[in-house]
Amino acid sequence: MRKNTTEYAGTCRFTLIELLVVIAIIAILAAMLMPALQQARERSRASDCSNKVNTLAKSNLLYASDNDDFVAPQYGNFGSKTRYWADGDKAVGLLTPYLGIHQPKVKLGYCCKDGISKFICGSFPADMTKNRASYGYNIVVMGGADKWERRKITRYKRPTLSMFFCDEDSSNGGSVSYENTADNQPLYRHNNYANFSFADGHCKAHSLQEIPHMARGDTKGNAYASVFWDPVNAAFLDWDRR
Repeated sequence: MRKNTTEYAGTCRFTLIELLVVIAIIAILAAMLMPALQQARERSRASDCSNKVNTLAKSNLLYASDNDDFVAPQYGNFGSKTRYWADGDKAVGLLTPYLGIHQPKVKLGYCCKDGISKFICGSFPADMTKNRASYGYNIVVMGGADKWERRKITRYKRPTLSMFFCDEDSSNGGSVSYENTADNQPLYRHNNYANFSFADGHCKAHSLQEIPHMARGDTKGNAYASVFWDPVNAAFLDWDRR
């Protein structure tokens, strides 16, 4: 009787060791796989973001086709600042009717106290206590009342190189600029890349060093004069001038 008890106890001790070994192996595999899973999830988010930025550009081209080749300005009525390009209300937003979205209290690509846009970047930190934009519109293109010629798409020198929209994190009107400021500049949140859509309707991811900007070392004047930012009056028809 005593012999059987000893054998039974020994079997239990061996089974427990096996269980601990299996748990340890699973923990090691999980630790090894987690970074890969996170990277895969980020690639999925980056792809979804690319589709959204691309759709913004195409909605702008549709707007131009309905408005004598002029792409959307910042405001449809600059004096009273009504009909904002990113307004989520399809009766007010200049691009919203082309996107099939109607969120009257939330701007395109925004996260705010009233909600989260259906058109927001999936990698954007959704903090509803702040009013932040995940996408920006080229400030030189959308311009003001005196920048109308930069919105006439038939005047663009190289549409494939002129940016419309891109990733950002801004609290200031959803515009994106060539200046090295805390707000209103491209944000490289997709594994050090940002998605950019262009005036010909295509979208591509670029790193900081690939586009003209003060943050990469360009002078303010050279960044501004690049065809990347100014599609009409650009002095530099490439992105490499510093």
